Amino acid sequence: MRVLLFSILRVKTKEGWRWLMRGIANDDSVVYAVTRLRSWVAATSEWPAASKAACDEALRAAVLELVSDEDEIWSSSMSTLRMLADCLAGLHPGLTEIEQEVFIRAARAVTNVLADNLEDPGHVTSEAEELESLADLCNMTMEAEIARLRHLAVSLEERESWSSDCGDPERNSYVPTNSEDVNLDALFLGLLDR
Repeated sequence: MRVLLFSILRVKTKEGWRWLMRGIANDDSVVYAVTRLRSWVAATSEWPAASKAACDEALRAAVLELVSDEDEIWSSSMSTLRMLADCLAGLHPGLTEIEQEVFIRAARAVTNVLADNLEDPGHVTSEAEELESLADLCNMTMEAEIARLRHLAVSLEERESWSSDCGDPERNSYVPTNSEDVNLDALFLGLLDR
C-alpha cells in the first residue's frame, strides 16, 4: 500500500514527472519509459479517475516545462519530441494551440543542432521523418526544416560516396575506353619519322 501511495503521489506532481524525465535529452529510453508509465496509469492501473486526471495534468505541465526550456531540450532527438507530443495529444483535450507552438519552437532548435552536428545520412533522414510526424501532430508543415534535413542527408550521402570512391585505388586507375591493345612502339615510331 505504501509503494502504491508513493507512486500515485510521484506521478500526480509535475516535479515527480520531471524527476522521471531527467536525462531524457541524452537517453531515448527515458521517453519510452515515461510514455509506457503514462499508458499504464491510463489503461491498466486501478487508480481512481481523479488520480488519473491529476497524473495527466502533472505530465502535461512537466512535458511543457521541459520542451519550452531550450537549454534543456536542444540536445534531444526529434523522436523524443515527437513521442512527447504524441503522448500529450492522447490526453484530454489533446494538444492545444499553445502547446503545438511550444513543440514547433523546440523542433526548430533541435533541427538547428542536428543540422550542425549529424554526419550519418541515415540518422539525418530518420530525424527528418520524425520531424515530419511531429509537424503533422502539431498541424504545421515545417517544410523548410524538413527540406533542410533531407538536403543535408543527400549531401552527406554524396560526400560518403565520393570519399569511398577516392579511397579505392581500383576505381581511380585509368581504364581505356576501348578494349583494343595500343601498340606504343608504333605510336612513337611515327613521331620519329617526322
